[in-house]
Amino acid sequence: LYTGDHRDLIEESPEFEQPNDSIYEVPLIVFDGGDGMFDEGDYFIFYGFGTFFMDESRQYHKSFYSEYSVYFLTFGVEGKGMRYSDVSLPPDEGIEVQRYYLKKDHREEEKIYAADGCYGNPREGDDWYWTTVGRIGAWEYQFNMADREPGEDLRLRFRLRGKKLTRTETYYHIVKIYINYQNDDHLVFQNNYWYDGEKWESDWKNEEMLEEEVVIPHELLKDENVLIFENFDPTDSEDDIWKSEFWVDWLEFTYWCKLKPYNGKIEFGTYEMEMGFGPVEKIFEIGPFESSELIAIDRITNRNISGEIEERDDGFYLRFKDELFQPAKIYEIYQDNAFSSVVDVIRDQPSNLHDVSNGADGIYVTYDYYYDIIEPLAEVHRHEGYDVMVVKAEDVYEEFGKGQLDPTAIRNMLYHAYHFWEKRPTFVTLVGFCTKDPMDHWGRQKDVGRLYLHHGMNKMHPHYEFHTSYRKVPSDIWFTCLEGRDPVKFTPDMAISRISAYDREYTSWVVNKSIDYSTSPDYGDWKISTTLVADNGFTFEGPGDFPEDMEELIEYVMPYGFIHKKIY
Repeated sequence: LYTGDHRDLIEESPEFEQPNDSIYEVPLIVFDGGDGMFDEGDYFIFYGFGTFFMDESRQYHKSFYSEYSVYFLTFGVEGKGMRYSDVSLPPDEGIEVQRYYLKKDHREEEKIYAADGCYGNPREGDDWYWTTVGRIGAWEYQFNMADREPGEDLRLRFRLRGKKLTRTETYYHIVKIYINYQNDDHLVFQNNYWYDGEKWESDWKNEEMLEEEVVIPHELLKDENVLIFENFDPTDSEDDIWKSEFWVDWLEFTYWCKLKPYNGKIEFGTYEMEMGFGPVEKIFEIGPFESSELIAIDRITNRNISGEIEERDDGFYLRFKDELFQPAKIYEIYQDNAFSSVVDVIRDQPSNLHDVSNGADGIYVTYDYYYDIIEPLAEVHRHEGYDVMVVKAEDVYEEFGKGQLDPTAIRNMLYHAYHFWEKRPTFVTLVGFCTKDPMDHWGRQKDVGRLYLHHGMNKMHPHYEFHTSYRKVPSDIWFTCLEGRDPVKFTPDMAISRISAYDREYTSWVVNKSIDYSTSPDYGDWKISTTLVADNGFTFEGPGDFPEDMEELIEYVMPYGFIHKKIY
């Protein structure tokens, strides 16, 4: 739950752009003192859903590009907008009290970028991992289970990825997972392995993903626990024969847990609670809280719930009654000092990129930060007879990506322009450098404090990594393959380039050089000279022939009359 107050908005009020149809309305709880005016001391609360997206299999994943969500606040529309409805649900006597809920606790840390180690088939998902478990090594992870329901088991899900240290060898992996003690009585998982008469093998090899779920019996659990992931060596040899290594991606704990807030807040659902064949009434008892000022919502039915608050020796407890039925409800309960705050409020500047009456020969996609620098270059093209648009990246992400930093928004905009604008663009230039670490897990981006593009601090277009038969490859070609064709096998539908700018000074230098190139009367040989560089390359079947590829490039792609310097 987030809160925004009058001070956030007083300088950034109306004339906000109407959100487009691809986003949905979020209900609010508005505290305006009952006067119907949003003025000094007033505030509102809403639920933030996080930076999740749905893939083609309708599974949700956390964004690879930003940890910030974007919300559009609109004033002056008909009606007052969506609100949580106020309901009073005091507890009744004689109804079962529910004190536990099924908690699903996903734990993941992004510390190691591992895409560059790919020697097999391209890996699915993101390329950030928690830790590496080295040869004949182990990784320990401590976790607390003091609030679990007595007598209930723990369901553990985990995802590991194997490592492949060379291109030609096959690497087998064996993992043994223990709870609390590294002995057979506390072994909770191991994958299958065997000896084929010559060497040890297993059912997990190379860079394959190992994702499993195991049940850890409650008899093996304590209040404080430790998971031990052992990279097991079956050779029992002092020689360095077994060369397995693997990454830990994430862990997920599912167990029945007390309805107890952490840091003044709790989220819980009614999944797997006993419901019977019809609506079942239950009383929920949640606590202890440090404050009696609580907000409780059901975010499935958009209700603002009030119940009974009782003060006890260890704090305040909320009790309320509700009917359980399918689909399950999800409750959010916060004390008054536990809300998250919005990072910033920015006045929106309306744009019209969806308007099909638009048209251009070419497009520059740039941040507002560089807009005034790029405009003179676009003007040179206009004098040359081209119809050129300079489009702000902020508008692209808002109109085609729900405000989120995501390369798909750029491609969506280009797709729309290519198929629906009155004049179809033939070239596009992205202005801004790219990175494979847009969320700054490495801590190397000194300017990135907030990743929402309106702040003018990111100044980069994220690249997209698509799958080839060899590995995941970053390339801007993907942005302009707009007819549903594979970017590995076909040419793009627009010409695409990038000015890899990282500050205004460098961008100005590149723009001035480009203007000079376009307007200079010097047509010496340097303008028709190319340098072609290739090595022998490789495939899994044997050496490749990149020089031959270069010769085909000269014969079939390069304009006639160019001078070629070859470094093969």
